[in-house]
Amino acid sequence: MAATRIAVMVVLASASLAFGLAPTASANTYTYTYTGNPLSSCSGPGCVASAPYPSITASFTVASPLGANLSYGPISFLSYSITDGTEVLTNLNSTLETPLDIETVAGVITEWDFFAEQFGVSTYTEIYTSNIPPSTPSYCCPEDASLDQAPYSGPSLPVINNANFFDAGTWTETSTTPEPPTPALLGMGLLALGAAVLRGKQTA
Repeated sequence: MAATRIAVMVVLASASLAFGLAPTASANTYTYTYTGNPLSSCSGPGCVASAPYPSITASFTVASPLGANLSYGPISFLSYSITDGTEVLTNLNSTLETPLDIETVAGVITEWDFFAEQFGVSTYTEIYTSNIPPSTPSYCCPEDASLDQAPYSGPSLPVINNANFFDAGTWTETSTTPEPPTPALLGMGLLALGAAVLRGKQTA
């Protein structure tokens, strides 16, 4: 009996230590994903002039969900990504030309301006999607576009310039719950083991 009691105490102490070593679990993150409609207009040599046309997809991740009725304006984000299916611009290899502006109505993104650009040694790439409120000076329309060109005068580089107008895509939101850290999982396992030993002792 003494040996069993000691064993249970060791298991419970180990569980407590495991929980103590476990880092605090990070909070959920929330990712908003944009799926655009196929780009339809085209200009410049090298553009995609026939079907299947590419489309813009984009996403950004935030630490907390956007407000249900968020006024149009910049938001703080953890990361972003936007692509035309060929080039992929992220917060690690590009910058935003303007702040990431978002507006929501009843929790749904209704207005936005997501404009990423990348300056290379010999090329300039921009990919964007926008649906800017009519009250803003730069208002045009729902618009997606992809552009790849040389930013300097000299030998002409292939230009890909596809866009669509008045054909906005849709946004969806998902949350990500982080996995429990390994020490915490170990602690839960040890607690379960200690409980099983105690139940076995009580029924013996």
